[in-house]
Amino acid sequence: MTPHFAVLCGAIAAWFVVRRRFVAAMICAAGALSGLVGTLPGRSLSVSANGAAETVALLVFNARVENATPERAHALLLDTQADVVVLLEPSATLLDALRSDEVLRRRLPHRWLPDRAGPGFMVVLSAWPQRAGRDWDEGPAATVVRGTREMLVDRPQGAFALLAIHPDSPRSHERWRTGNQTVEDAAARVRDRLVPTGLPVVVAGDLNSPPMGARVRALCKGTGLRSAKPLLVPAGTYPGGWRWPFSLAIDDALVSAGVGVTGWRTLEGAGSDHAPVLIRLVIPVSAASE
Repeated sequence: MTPHFAVLCGAIAAWFVVRRRFVAAMICAAGALSGLVGTLPGRSLSVSANGAAETVALLVFNARVENATPERAHALLLDTQADVVVLLEPSATLLDALRSDEVLRRRLPHRWLPDRAGPGFMVVLSAWPQRAGRDWDEGPAATVVRGTREMLVDRPQGAFALLAIHPDSPRSHERWRTGNQTVEDAAARVRDRLVPTGLPVVVAGDLNSPPMGARVRALCKGTGLRSAKPLLVPAGTYPGGWRWPFSLAIDDALVSAGVGVTGWRTLEGAGSDHAPVLIRLVIPVSAASE
């Protein structure tokens, strides 16, 4: 909550200035400055306005297994013109809708959704083919690795590596431990599997950590990744119906160097306790994909 701390200290400093208590104002201003400095490493301040032609629209959505209005979640997937969707915690009804919806299948034909998959099954839908497996020569069925989805997405304008992740929320000591282990495993796979491909890398999902949180910092350490959420975009995804500063951006993407962000915005929650986030990325053509 470093950005929240910086804003709060700045507001209190301004109040002390009005009260002409300048020493107290300086102390609070120093606190605001230290908070601001703490948010800067590896963060973009705002979205970029260029590169629209190469933009990849990425939708990250924790749909919630207990979603009482799965039809709204289904409509969100239909109405949002995303190229890649990382769908987490879908209900059984939403999974059935994905299987039967031919319109969505034509738009996002590549996914791994077996008939036996039940509520909570993570699904990555994409407009372009997904390659997975040890030698990257298998299809979507091989993307499932230790609770994540690991793949190369063969976009015609330039392939990129994608890792979808959803570590356990820290509601108990055990879930904190297992979630952290998921993050450590994912960071190792980024370093050992994805970065060596020479392709741009995107890690996306419900991280159960805001951009300055321990888990995001662990994912970024030694991988060259940075949070896609710009610092000056005041928005959070959880709790879904709350506005910043009363929400945290725990649903996000982390991107490698050279990947630009031309948009980061939350959408209506569609019955979930998480707000979906639509991220527009400019992914360059790498030498490995030419």
